[in-house]
Amino acid sequence: MPAEVKAQQKSMIVAMIISFFLAGLGIAYAGNVGKGVKIFLLALFVFIINIFVFMGILSVVYVIIWIAGLVLTYLEVNEANERKRRILDQYRI
Repeated sequence: MPAEVKAQQKSMIVAMIISFFLAGLGIAYAGNVGKGVKIFLLALFVFIINIFVFMGILSVVYVIIWIAGLVLTYLEVNEANERKRRILDQYRI
């Protein structure tokens, strides 16, 4: 793969690290800002409600949202990189 294509791709490692610590924001890094921010706000809301209201009962819900954020980040980065490859392939001679 040419160097110019690799330079424009989103880094899977960076996206997964971001999503590991801030659920969903790796999706925003990949280019789908709306979806990433929604997942982040949902995870934050569940986390805060879990701590202050339910004393940990919603921990399973938070973990499910966190895992879903990681999976969706992986899929979103692959999709974004594939989209860029297709666009660049159209302009190659």
